[in-house]
Amino acid sequence: MKARNLFFILSIIVFFTSCSKRESYWIDFNWVPINMSGHKFEKAAIFLSFKIDSFPNRFSAQFDTGAESFFKENTISSFIENNTKLLKKLDSISGNKNLNNLQVKSGLSNLNLKFKDTVVLQKKVFLYPNTGKIYTEEEFDTSRIHLGTLGVDLLKNKILIMDYVSERLTILEEIPSNYKIKKSIPFVLDDINRVYLPIKLRGNSFYIMFDTGSSVFSLITFDKTIWNGVKKNSNMDTLSVSSFGKYYDVYGSTIEEDVYLMDMNLKNFKMHYNTRPVNKTFLNGLQVIGTTGNKLFLNKMIAVNYKNNTLNILE
Repeated sequence: MKARNLFFILSIIVFFTSCSKRESYWIDFNWVPINMSGHKFEKAAIFLSFKIDSFPNRFSAQFDTGAESFFKENTISSFIENNTKLLKKLDSISGNKNLNNLQVKSGLSNLNLKFKDTVVLQKKVFLYPNTGKIYTEEEFDTSRIHLGTLGVDLLKNKILIMDYVSERLTILEEIPSNYKIKKSIPFVLDDINRVYLPIKLRGNSFYIMFDTGSSVFSLITFDKTIWNGVKKNSNMDTLSVSSFGKYYDVYGSTIEEDVYLMDMNLKNFKMHYNTRPVNKTFLNGLQVIGTTGNKLFLNKMIAVNYKNNTLNILE
């Protein structure tokens, strides 16, 4: 009897150990809230915690598939100056590379980003000029120093899996065999690896960008003609939203007609219009009219496959 019990206990230990190993690729993320115009949005941005190479400090960055990766120059420079290995990875940037109309002059190459049990190679991250706090060596032990953004360049030819319910993500070469694809939606990529999903309004086809940096709005457009052309509820709210230090009005109202994102009908969802001026963009001859993000998928697990250009709903 004792031998049988011992065998049972050992089997349980082996089972949970093997499960732990299989699941060690997950990276936990944190929701960061934001207050806008007197409203608090609990799930406004996704933040990740990580270490860089052998540096002992724990850093944080927003996870944003609508942007390229960048670190705030003043902040990361405080640590580069005190770490010779990191200093060797500092490169100058040639060409006309800009972030918010500021010319990028330097970046870091081939960084090992360590997320708990997972290491991801970041081939290049730009330094956002003259931004961030300068830290003294005495302040290096400050927990979770915010560096900037981890973005789409991290995902090139990879598969991003977002498990919104469990608040975790992973970046893999293939979808694990224990998950099945329930639905698959094709998308197109632009030249910096951002995802654009097909959307139909009144029989006309457009694209909207899928952006994990956008969590507050189910659907937001910068095109006034699109906004005016969709039938909406007469009740409207207004938010004041900051973009790189400037504030713009954002109007919102409930959609009262069929608007299809893939085969998902957005009727009765809220649509928003941002008054920030944006130049029109076209992909494959179709206009990009706005953005969707995390809010549509908060009760789902999705796999964004950057290898075959499909967004997959998993079960």
